[in-house]
Amino acid sequence: MTSIAGPRSSPAAQALEQLLAPLPTDVFFRDFWEQRYCVVTRNSSDHYAGLFTTRDVDTLLHQCRQGEAAPGRPRIRLVKRGDAPNRPAPMTKSGLLDISGVYEAYDNGYTFIVENAHARSTPIAALCHNLEAALDFGVHANLYVTPRGAQGFEPHFDTHDVFVLQLAGSKAWRVYESAETLPMPDNDRRVSSDEIGSPLGEFELERGDLLYIPRGAVHQAMTTDASSVHLTVGIHVRRWADLLCDAIMAAAERDIRLRKALPAGILGGTIEDVQTLDSHLGDLLHTCARNANCTEVLERIGPRLLQQRTPDHDGHFESLDRLSTLTTETYVRRRPGPCLVGVKNSRATITVAGSAVSGPAFLERALRFVAQARVFQVRDLPGPEWAPLSADAQVVLAKRLVRIGILDVGEL
Repeated sequence: MTSIAGPRSSPAAQALEQLLAPLPTDVFFRDFWEQRYCVVTRNSSDHYAGLFTTRDVDTLLHQCRQGEAAPGRPRIRLVKRGDAPNRPAPMTKSGLLDISGVYEAYDNGYTFIVENAHARSTPIAALCHNLEAALDFGVHANLYVTPRGAQGFEPHFDTHDVFVLQLAGSKAWRVYESAETLPMPDNDRRVSSDEIGSPLGEFELERGDLLYIPRGAVHQAMTTDASSVHLTVGIHVRRWADLLCDAIMAAAERDIRLRKALPAGILGGTIEDVQTLDSHLGDLLHTCARNANCTEVLERIGPRLLQQRTPDHDGHFESLDRLSTLTTETYVRRRPGPCLVGVKNSRATITVAGSAVSGPAFLERALRFVAQARVFQVRDLPGPEWAPLSADAQVVLAKRLVRIGILDVGEL
């Protein structure tokens, strides 16, 4: 049985409220979320103060310089309407990002995109971390830098929800009807010109403003007489379809019929074979529906989703240097955020954002104590009902929880 401990962290709630302010969060989810675009005009150029400024662009480029040589998806892309999409950033002969080439492309009307900016910027990482905690969805952030009088993309739609934070300059936007209503992640296609009618809205984002675009809504943006720096925060939701898939997989653990192989040669079957499959599939789906248990499914997926989150950036590294002095009298503090505890196959596991620790089942009471506690002394760690934990076992467990990033050393 898995339990969740700890309310949504205050920084998480505050991050979502500040992102949407002055629009109340309940109004946003009631009237706009997954339904229609929303513009928050603030007339407050310092609303994103401390997050990112134009002066940080060069620093970010230099931080990406080495990363461009790593294999995998490029960190920086160049885009310009009418040009080949997703042009890679220029590279030096030694395999490093050619920053001068990026400057030149920008001067020639190209927008450059710093992908996964949260991996390069501590303030942006903190924003994404808090939004993940508040929404229970995956979050990423890309930075867009566009010169004046330029447009990066043709009209298009995204398969994830988007918040646009206008950090510097301004940008003109047009939002159209949805090309696809809440598209699935793999339904990423080009939008033909005959699909685009008149815009539902035309507006200009100024520094400090916010735009929300639901997935599937067609949009385009261009600068006018000022350049633009904006951050796109992408929200990768979990759909009801995802929950149903997990529900079926959970049911398969107790129902052998769901674990059996499909008939051999299924693609070349006759009409009668397909009809038999239809009947059997219907029976299995009815069985799953009758036995659906959301608590069981959340217990299954909760630890996995929590481990995918980015850990909090709160200076935990300093606690590692204090481990040598940790005793049963030492005060420790559980780091903020949700915490899951479960027991399966004679193993007790505690999971927080980005990490998990497993041990013998007799540690369940101790782990549940940690999940519910805020600050405590190591000597307070309980043993199973039939015996207390020894002092040595308490210290060993506490040190392990500090090493993995669940506890900090100290009261504050």
